[in-house]
Amino acid sequence: MPTPKRIKLRYNICPPRRILMIFLFVSLANILLTAQSKTYCHYCQKVITGNFLQVDNYSFHPEHFICSLCQQQIKGDYNKKDGKYYHPDCYNKSEGLICSYCGKILEQKFVVSENKKYHDDCYVNYVLPKCSICNLPLRGSYSIDIYGSKYHQEHKHEVNQCDCCGRLISQRLTGGGIKYDDGRSICNLCYNSAVFRQEEFKEILNRVSSKLISLGINLNMKNISIAGVDKRFLKDKMRRGSELSQGYCDSQTKQRLINNKLINEESYHLIYILNGIHKIAVESTVAHELMHTWLIDNTSGKHSDRTREGSCNFVSYLYLRSINDQAKNDFIKILENDPDLVYGGGFKELREKFDDQPVADFLKFLKK
Repeated sequence: MPTPKRIKLRYNICPPRRILMIFLFVSLANILLTAQSKTYCHYCQKVITGNFLQVDNYSFHPEHFICSLCQQQIKGDYNKKDGKYYHPDCYNKSEGLICSYCGKILEQKFVVSENKKYHDDCYVNYVLPKCSICNLPLRGSYSIDIYGSKYHQEHKHEVNQCDCCGRLISQRLTGGGIKYDDGRSICNLCYNSAVFRQEEFKEILNRVSSKLISLGINLNMKNISIAGVDKRFLKDKMRRGSELSQGYCDSQTKQRLINNKLINEESYHLIYILNGIHKIAVESTVAHELMHTWLIDNTSGKHSDRTREGSCNFVSYLYLRSINDQAKNDFIKILENDPDLVYGGGFKELREKFDDQPVADFLKFLKK
């Protein structure tokens, strides 16, 4: 029987250096695994050990999820822009979404007007202009008179218009008004300063003529008289004029003949003025009619209607501009906004030509 062989076992023993490397590798792996299992706050970069928030793949300590505007903790809804987080109200503030009237936050619907933003209620109740007649907000299209008063367009067909100043007659705008027997409607702004007495018409004639003479417009006042009349009488006398005409100059020429030879020729003028209109309107109209007398007495009279009526309106303008009465501005506006091509158009042409020129140059132009 063969003799059994003795087996010698061989053991591979790692050298100390290799053992150290394996140890370091295992330690590093454990460290990495441990680091990967930890959660860091996106705000403070510290390890989160308790509850945390997950927002857009970022983790936050709950107290570190803060608003970029007010720097306070966000606990509910939020808005995000350019990587920053906001409370909804703070976001609206940061975007300028604040009502320009009340200063409070704008939420969903708002109104933009002239680059400003408003709550709808703030805009309607406090920003929109109010109707001068009914005081309700003016939404959409509306009318504006020459004085800047705004009103709903339908009111123009619902209320009367003042035959003196053109305003719509209402309690809010004019303090009401009255109706004359000749059919005219007069607002209380005009009625409170209206002229009715013949003596007052004569005083106004003297006052206006003195002012025009001082401006260089010489008038033969001994041949000029005045009378206040109603609308029916004036309409019968006028040969030309709009419904808004408030005066008329009735001129007659008398000749003196001896043996059929003309010795002398002289014109006489009777100015008719509507009674019951504002005293400044009377003065403006008297100035207009006095210029008619000057044209008859000092020129050939061969002017176009546009030049004749425009020059008379220009003299009314010169007179109004020279007096110290706040009400004159309203009646200057009436002259400036007269839509009539003859009266208004002629006035605008002559004012553009002679407004800054001596009155003598204007009169010389008319004489030529």
